[in-house]
Amino acid sequence: MEGRIVAENSELWNDYYVKEHLGNVRLVLRSPVSQVYLATRENGRAAAEEEAFSMVSESRQTEPANNMTEGGNQVA
Repeated sequence: MEGRIVAENSELWNDYYVKEHLGNVRLVLRSPVSQVYLATRENGRAAAEEEAFSMVSESRQTEPANNMTEGGNQVA
């Protein structure tokens, strides 16, 4: 496996090349970029969560017995 460092948009990325037995590149792997999606089911974030997730509004539970979050008003 070989690799290089690539500068794109003021960022540095690691690219790794996986080659076959003849030396041809078959796969290029890049440093992963992770993104976190959070569904809190709190009223303050309801609009943004309903855009990102399906069935969130249907699964909101408002009964006090279901609320386990300190200072929260909704639970899953």
